[in-house]
Amino acid sequence: MTVKRSERKEDGKVVRKTESFFRNGKQILLTVKTLDKQGRWRASRSYEIDKYTSVTESDEDGDGHFEALIIFHGKGKSLEAFERLKNGDVLPFSPEKLKALRAQYAQLGEFFEQGE
Repeated sequence: MTVKRSERKEDGKVVRKTESFFRNGKQILLTVKTLDKQGRWRASRSYEIDKYTSVTESDEDGDGHFEALIIFHGKGKSLEAFERLKNGDVLPFSPEKLKALRAQYAQLGEFFEQGE
């Protein structure tokens, strides 16, 4: 297994930490920690299953609890999302929240396609 680490600094202060884990040359895990304006580290972990399937969990508020679980699957990268409660329960996103998340990812996809 190979691990690649990087940091991004602003004004000499680390504001982003990234770790990429590779097995047999294929990335299987990406972790990203980003320092927000309140000084909290927000984190995400993306697990790569194959080129069509990945699972991402994220700590949206920097409290160390990963609240969101998002599964991407298929050539069109359809997605489903779940909320992980502090008591351990997992619930599907509400239809409104899922619609907003899908729109957000669609915009990101368009942005990155324009850059190619």
